[in-house]
Amino acid sequence: MLRYQLSTTRMDAPSEYQALVERHLAHMESQLKHVDPELVHAVVELSRHSRREEYRAVLRLFVLDSALVSRRSAESVEGALLAAAQGVERQLQRYMGRLRGEHRYERTRAGLAPAARAADERVLIEERELLDRALAGDRAAFDRLTWDELPAVSAVIRKELERAGAAGSGVERIGERVLTRTLATCFEALARRPANMSLQGWLADTARRLTREEAGLAGTKEGA
Repeated sequence: MLRYQLSTTRMDAPSEYQALVERHLAHMESQLKHVDPELVHAVVELSRHSRREEYRAVLRLFVLDSALVSRRSAESVEGALLAAAQGVERQLQRYMGRLRGEHRYERTRAGLAPAARAADERVLIEERELLDRALAGDRAAFDRLTWDELPAVSAVIRKELERAGAAGSGVERIGERVLTRTLATCFEALARRPANMSLQGWLADTARRLTREEAGLAGTKEGA
């Protein structure tokens, strides 16, 4: 479990919220498996408003030499902590993405701290192993390889659907179908991925094309 400190103000003792906090931190831990655990820790502060039924969560995640911070308020402790955790997870995803990207350019890589460079080397080794297995027909390896890209790909699909006029439950329903098709299509065509495209770029490009197809089909059915 990721090391953390928890404090509360005008609320029950911190021990009452440990399970809730640890559940959210566990989600982040999967993105940090290549980072030395000694170089990662979190500080969580929960407080209740003095005059109204409102809770505030402040989550600070210290990774290597960086601090990711999110502050959120809600009508419940669970809501405030969930929002704060999601805020830090988005920052962490961007941070790890930059770390991987910087590592691939030797000029920039030379400026990385040794711990950051070591963490990224482990990421790249695992990605290479997953890619080799996926190319050999291992779908589970492909799913692990693309897991971190799914939020960005889903955002592309959502934007294309909204641009096509989809709304409400239609966006979720068609979006899930398009994401499933995108992953299946890219898995089958993995060996033919353009060499000049990143994995995320290729997935997004495929998702964009399939979304337009799905939106067109949906429009045709409604017109009929």
